[in-house]
Amino acid sequence: MNEETRVIQLYKDMFTAMTEKDATALEAILDPSFAVTHPTTTTQDRKSFIGDITSGKLVFHTAQHKDFNLRVIGNNAWLIARTDTDAQLYGTDRKIWELQLKLSLRCTDGQWRFTDGRILVC
Repeated sequence: MNEETRVIQLYKDMFTAMTEKDATALEAILDPSFAVTHPTTTTQDRKSFIGDITSGKLVFHTAQHKDFNLRVIGNNAWLIARTDTDAQLYGTDRKIWELQLKLSLRCTDGQWRFTDGRILVC
């Protein structure tokens, strides 16, 4: 499996872990330094983001991945992905959210992890 395929699979695994509220899997996928910026410009660290998923503040039901734009240079990668997700986010009604995620990754000891992300609503 080449590095591009590994990164895209990791992205899909992240959404599977979010859907399943699997904190252990998310901790393995998200670097300890991970931070995500939401459309509201609020930024969360890894612990808070995972906590919101496991507590039900962020509920992901399904995800349909539509497009990937990926650049890998050495041990760094940048991914822009479009995903439609059936979700309830912070008390909103359940609906399909058309999201664009801009993510940075780093490969350490052969393992890719997300280090930074920005979520945009399309």
